[in-house]
Parts: sequence; C-alpha cells; structure tokens
Amino acid sequence: MLASEQPFLCVRNDRSCERDRRIFSHVPLIDLRVLMSTLLTELFPIQTGEIPQLHACRVKTTGSPEMNTIGGSLSWEIEKRRPDDETWVWSKSHQRLLADVSCSAEELSPIVEACWESGRDRFRKLDSIVPDPDASLGPETVAEYVAQGLWHEVKYDIFNRLKAKALTADPVHIRRRCSRSPRVVEGHPALQLSVKSEVTHQRTLKQIWDDRPDLPLEGLAVKDNTKDRRPLKGTIDETVGPLSAHRTRLLGFDPPEKMKDLLRSASDDTPVVQVEPFSGRRTYEYVLDALDVIVHPRHYDQLQIPRQVQNKLTLSPKNRAELLRTAVQPLKKKGYVRSPLNSEKAPSVFGTAESIGYIPAVRFGDGAVVEDETISVRSIKEHGSASLPPLDSSSMRLAILKIGTPPNTGGFGGKVQNKLSDLGLESIAGQVFSADPTETDVRAKAQDISTSDFDAALALLPDHRDALYRTWKQETVSRDLPNQVILHGTLGERFAPDNIALGLFAKMGGVPYVLAEPLPYADRVVGLDIGRVPKERSDGTMSVAASTHLYGADGRFLGYRLEEASVEGETIPPSRLRRMFPPEAYEEQRVLVHRDGPFRGQEIQTFQELEQEMDSAFHLVAVRKQGAPRLYELDNDRSATQAPKGSYVRISDQSAHVVSSPPPFEGSTPRLLQVHVRSESLSIEEALHSVLSFSIMHHGSVRPPRLPVSLHYSDSVASRLQDGIRPSSQKGPLPYWL
Repeated sequence: MLASEQPFLCVRNDRSCERDRRIFSHVPLIDLRVLMSTLLTELFPIQTGEIPQLHACRVKTTGSPEMNTIGGSLSWEIEKRRPDDETWVWSKSHQRLLADVSCSAEELSPIVEACWESGRDRFRKLDSIVPDPDASLGPETVAEYVAQGLWHEVKYDIFNRLKAKALTADPVHIRRRCSRSPRVVEGHPALQLSVKSEVTHQRTLKQIWDDRPDLPLEGLAVKDNTKDRRPLKGTIDETVGPLSAHRTRLLGFDPPEKMKDLLRSASDDTPVVQVEPFSGRRTYEYVLDALDVIVHPRHYDQLQIPRQVQNKLTLSPKNRAELLRTAVQPLKKKGYVRSPLNSEKAPSVFGTAESIGYIPAVRFGDGAVVEDETISVRSIKEHGSASLPPLDSSSMRLAILKIGTPPNTGGFGGKVQNKLSDLGLESIAGQVFSADPTETDVRAKAQDISTSDFDAALALLPDHRDALYRTWKQETVSRDLPNQVILHGTLGERFAPDNIALGLFAKMGGVPYVLAEPLPYADRVVGLDIGRVPKERSDGTMSVAASTHLYGADGRFLGYRLEEASVEGETIPPSRLRRMFPPEAYEEQRVLVHRDGPFRGQEIQTFQELEQEMDSAFHLVAVRKQGAPRLYELDNDRSATQAPKGSYVRISDQSAHVVSSPPPFEGSTPRLLQVHVRSESLSIEEALHSVLSFSIMHHGSVRPPRLPVSLHYSDSVASRLQDGIRPSSQKGPLPYWL
C-alpha cells in the first residue's frame, strides 16, 4: 500500500498479457522483489478523496480557432469575475473548462460578453460557454485540475521554502524552482514534481560585455531584469546593432518606464539584441542593460565560470531529493498528494534492465562476446573488428590537414594511426598538409585532398572557428571523403584519439562490433527524425531534413536516406514518408521505427497503409528527450543515489520512462527518456529493450550516448544540411555524420 486507502496496482488486460507472453518470450522469468533495490520517482499519486467534484463546460466557437489559447485565457477571465472560492482551469486533454462549481450558461454569459468587449483577438471567435454534464472526466482531468488550479493555493509557500535554499557561488547566484505537470500512471492521476536550478550571473550582461566586448552574444540564455513578475526568458538570436541607431525607434514603442530609463541612459555603443522567448514565436529587442544572464552548462566556458563553481552547480541525487521533499510539503499538508511512487509499495510500476532481458553485450570479429557499457579500442584490438572497411589498396591512405598553428600535438596524428591499426587497419600511409586559417585556403586544400587518392582525412582546426569547420565539411562531405575534425583545444584529451579513430573507421564502412544477440522482435531498426530551423524574420518554424538511419537487427549500419523539405511543424507528409520507406528495402520485414519525438499528423496512418502494401510489420516507438520525471535508487541509509542504467518506471501498457545512460558526472541525477509504443505488435518492454540495446552501438565514441544510436545523430544531420554540408547523394551506405 502507498497509503492507508487503496493499493496502486498495475492493471493489464488479458490481450496485453497474452501479447507479452507471445512476443517477449525470450526474456527469462525473474523475481523482481529479489533483484530490484528500491527505486523512487518524482511522481506523486493524487488523493482523489480530497479533490472536489468537478464540473465541465464546453466552449463554443465559430470556425476552428486554437482552442487551447482561448480556453486558457477564459479560465483566467472567469476566475477574475467569479467568487474567490471558485477554481477554474482549462483541460487540454478533454478540451473543456473544469470547475469545482456548477454554473449555467446564463451565469457565464456576462463573462463571454466581457471577453468580446475586451477586443482581444483570441476571443474574436468565442460564441458561448455551456455546461456539459455528460462529459466523461477521467484521471487526466483530475491531474490537470490539481496542477493548474489547486497548485495556486500552495505555490507561494513552495516558492518561499525553496527561496531559503538559494546560494551564491561567485560569480553566479543559484535559485531553486519547482515545476509541476499533470500525469496519469496506470490509470491513476498523479502530479510530477521536479526541482530545477535557475543559475544567473551576478553581473548584468552589459557589465560582462563591458569587460569582454568580444564575447559572442548569440545563443546566450537571458531574462528581462526590468520586470519583477513573470520576466521574459529566452535566447539571444542575433545582434541588431548599436543603441545609437535604434534608440529613437525603440522609445517609439512606448515601453514601460523602467525600460525607457534604460534606453535613455545606456551608452550609444551598447548592443541591441534580438531575444527569442523559450516559449512563444515572437522575438523581442533588448538593450544589454535590460538583460541578466541565465547560465546554462553549455556556456560555462564561454562565460568563464570556474571549474570549482561548475561542480557546485550540479545537484546530487541526494540534494535533489531533499529539495523535492521540501517542496512537496505544502501539497501533502493539504492532503492533495501522497508520498512519491516507489518500488517497495508499487513494484509493478518499476523495472530494471534485468527484468526486460537487457544485457550490454557486443560481439567482435573473432566471435568473442564482451559485456560492458563502454567498449574500448583495446577490446577491439584483442578480438578484432566485426568487419573492416572496403579499401581499394592494401594500405589505408590518410591525409592530415593542419589548419593554422596548432599547439604541440604530442604526436596526435601518430596516436590516431596507432588506434586505426588497433582496429585492424595495420598498414597506413599518412601525408601531412598545412593551410592558413582562412576560408579560401581551407576550401582550396579541402578540394585538393578530396580529389586526390585518399581513403580518409583528418583536420586539426582552431577552436571557435565555425566558418572554417563548415568550409572543410562542405568540400569533403560533398565529395564523399570520410573525415574527422579535432579542435586544437581537445588535442590533449584522453579519449580523443580513440574517438577520432572509431569515427574514421566507421565512416569508411568498418564495423567495430555488433550486438551479441540480434533483436528477436525486429529485422530492421530505423531512426526517423525531422530537423528544424527558425524562419528568418517571421513567426513559426520551418522543418527540414527528414532522415532515416537504417540498421540491421544486430546494430550493423545499413544506410541512410534524406528528404529535404520545408514544412510547418514537425509532421512528415505522407508522400515524403513513403519515399523514405521504399518497398525494395522494407517488404516482408519486421521494421522497428524509433521516432525522435511523437508521431504526428498522418504518420501512423501512413505506416499502417505501408504494412498492408508491403506485407510488413512496422513497430512504432516514439522517444522523447524531455519531460520525464527523475528516477532515484535508495541506498541502505535511504539516501537517494543514481538509478542504474535500465531502471524504468512504467506509466501504462504503452509508455515508460527509462534511464538510458548514466550521467556524465558522478554526482548528478540521470535524465530519463520517455518511450511510447504506438503499435499493438510490440510491448513496452521490447521498446525499452531496443532503446537500451542501440544505446551501446555508437561507433563514433567510446562513451555510449543517451539516445539510441538510431536517433543520436539525427539533429546533427539536420543542422549540417542547414549549413550546406551534404553528401553527393540523398541516400548512401556510410554514416558520414559521425
């Protein structure tokens, strides 16, 4: 029992159980009570007995407006005009207004009229609000009501409790925040709570820029410091120019007084930047004086955050769990939620790598099987690569281009050659070239090398020279020359030679290792993704570069296919999706599709049609990187520690959240992947097994990625296409992006 009321059970229908027995029969039966240590997640079951009876209202409109925009604003307008003891929220799951009171259409009519009189565009198509007594309100609505409505009763108490936990580590200030999301776990309403750190620089962006006028501003995360409540937060998109050229125009927009004062007093040479909000499509212009810097880990070096301070910014599992315990107290006092789900009281909700049959085992060229999450070049040398690259001659011909004047390389080129030899390329003929750090010279040398008789190339590139990187890649990738880039600043890193050698080896068609046991439920594994780029000077986004990465059931890379298209959103149109799955490659196959993000639009319907046409089975698995609750393991002292890889929390028959890789820092808490099955022919356990298995098939690094390799490089493929880096053909057999 989780509490004194009712057990939290995993209830599954007979069809689901029979499917799992039929399809997942390769997994041995394991007593989880013996095998599993205590797991704890950030999901808090809602005590429905403390939740008032909910009533639904339907919002009638003319035409087909964006209902979530109207509904969210309506709930706020109603609460302003109704008694203070009423709570109104908008349910996205049911597209209804929810309230703890029953109201007639006549009672709500004045509110509708007030919305019309406001003149706001979002209410232009609002017609009426009518009670909907027949609405079927399930656990989703209860969870939304708590997350959106009852949350406001305790949010200030939670804020103040976490405010007391703030700390300063020069030059940053760290505040703790608590976020919440409505969830349903095995048919029961729950609240997901997560503690996040907001790290801000103690100096304004203007003060930092005064000391470092060469500081790259694009990409920095910032927040408006002129507002105390709900300040805009976003990312600097571009530098517009000096304030002297824009002061009059910006003052003409009649900004708030505090912003006016900054615009009038700031120096003429202060940059004006364009900020894209974290949520929303519009961009806004700010003078640097009005912005504070939100410090993200990817900007530590750029902002010169000392290493000892960086170490303090990472929340350990123990500290994160303690902060969460502090934050949840007001909700527990109200009786709205119970203690978080854990494997002692709800064992059916949790699982481990062992419970789904996942073993990190790979097979080498001599048939040897090694069980390890990380595969070293030393292991490959000992047992031999699964297959060597096809070369035209007995020796590998390697070009090494030094761009600019690199620091002492410490014989880096020789180290890479030694590692390639360990992989099985024992005879290597290397030739060294030099180029000035200009686009013109790099382009000329890249063209010369690409059109010469080399099997692969290595470029040593100065740090922070994106234009040179693009130039080199544009010329070499377009001519299908396998190549790798290493930055001057990483020449001394321990595993750099290993990673470079592995990447070159795989790009040439070599296979260092394969899965020890091919997936028993699939013949092909495909990674499917669509990349995005922001529109220039307009609202919305343009999606480009839909891609598929095709693998065998043993993890062996078989080929890629690209479809460049400009479409709204992240939906792949049926015609393009069909081109990406040609019959000659997928007929009469069991195809497991890893989709980066949810399946959208007509994608599922298109796959169902392809199943019938090709006599194939498409197992559809959506993998999402964000939004999952953290998962902890409790030690003997009941302190929270890192949950091991393969630990998961089961949300339903179709959904689970899994630890797919240990975090890079020992003292940090893993971020889970959300895995959703969109096919009845595949169990959620098999989906998790496939994600974990393909996370160890990364042939470009000795460290496994967080995503399965089928998806790991999808964003990289899209961004390279946007930079003009593309192979000679839209399909090919070699992973040029490694």
